Amino acid sequence: MTEGKSKLLRQRAVVPFLFRESSLTDQLEFDLMQEGDRALKSLIQELDDIYCVRLATEDDANEQAARAMSRAFSDNLMRFASFGESECVAMAKELFGDADASSNPDTLRALQQGLKQLAQYAFQQAMELSSANKLLSRNQVYAEQFIEPGGSVALGQFRKPGSENPFVLELKKCVDLVYNTNLPDRLKRYTFTPAGLPSRIALQDQTGVNVFKHESIQDILSDPDLITSLRRTFMARVQQGMNLPLLSELTMADVAEIRQLPEWYAFKDAQANILKNPLQCLSLIDGFQTEFDTFQRALSDWFNLKYQRPHTEARYCNYVSLAVSLAGKLIVVGSGLLPPLGNVVANFTVDRAVGYLPQKVKGYAAKLMVNVYDIGRRQLDCDRSYSIELMQSNAELYQDDILELLGKIASISGEDLPEVSMQMADQGID
Repeated sequence: MTEGKSKLLRQRAVVPFLFRESSLTDQLEFDLMQEGDRALKSLIQELDDIYCVRLATEDDANEQAARAMSRAFSDNLMRFASFGESECVAMAKELFGDADASSNPDTLRALQQGLKQLAQYAFQQAMELSSANKLLSRNQVYAEQFIEPGGSVALGQFRKPGSENPFVLELKKCVDLVYNTNLPDRLKRYTFTPAGLPSRIALQDQTGVNVFKHESIQDILSDPDLITSLRRTFMARVQQGMNLPLLSELTMADVAEIRQLPEWYAFKDAQANILKNPLQCLSLIDGFQTEFDTFQRALSDWFNLKYQRPHTEARYCNYVSLAVSLAGKLIVVGSGLLPPLGNVVANFTVDRAVGYLPQKVKGYAAKLMVNVYDIGRRQLDCDRSYSIELMQSNAELYQDDILELLGKIASISGEDLPEVSMQMADQGID
């Protein structure tokens, strides 16, 4: 395990972030797990030099940037106080996914109350800490709002939901979302969110690095050439089989070894090219699909050879597409291209979509979907799939605007508008 971590640090595949620290040996202001602390000290002794990143090289400039980042954390928590009904509905759909839970009036009122209490707490703490020239940290929020009495933040001893606070876990997800998007925003990088957690757009703010005009996103999602490309790549690969390992089956040493595969570099560069040029994704998506497919097959061959695993009967199909995420729904362009995978999608017409949509939506996102389908089970394999929030619009759309957007997507997808459930893996690969 240590050898694998060392390789990843040497390759700069893992780059530690220094907040106010000048090195990894500095004393930290919060509790640590003893096992993790010992492992880090062992790595420091093993490696002559560890490449790290922080907000600025000069101490004074870094301190100013760190304080600005801390202020942004508390400010974004305070923003929850301004969440009205439409913002709470959008957040609930991201948190719960389940249509009944996210549209239940009692659930929405309780969630809105919890968000407002969290915002009030952040404001009060910010006022008290400012007198001592200090700022609110996530560890303090955890300790005072989410950790069991007498529990440890380092050990993750969180409270369980109860009658007084039924959404304690959902509120923690909101805090984590604010915290986890803070650093990527500062570094002008994309944010990846794991499956089951709210995505970047749930904050409904106007920051981030991938904000575009509504018209630009709509033009891309309604381009007929997109479906032609998706259909060609999908049909060309659907009958090919692979035996893919799960990330949980791989050690750190395995990850370091996989990153040396030539196919990994080609896949990584193709993905980076789309992220750097999202408005050109129509011309780039076909090449990315090819590199992703080639890498997956190289990964399959490497795994079977190293662990002497026989090729199984399981068959997987790679499928790269674009999707629009709005009002808690994920509408995938061209996801209904292959009837045998019909149980993966639930089709409905644009007219019927009215019943699924609110009167107004604040913002939406276009995502690059990198999907792996289990053909034998006829379902999406969430553990092997991921998505990236490629473009975001902060436009305030009314139902007519939404139906126009969906109608344009449907016009190139066929008579029905395909919808994939919220069980989509939102984890990125760097």
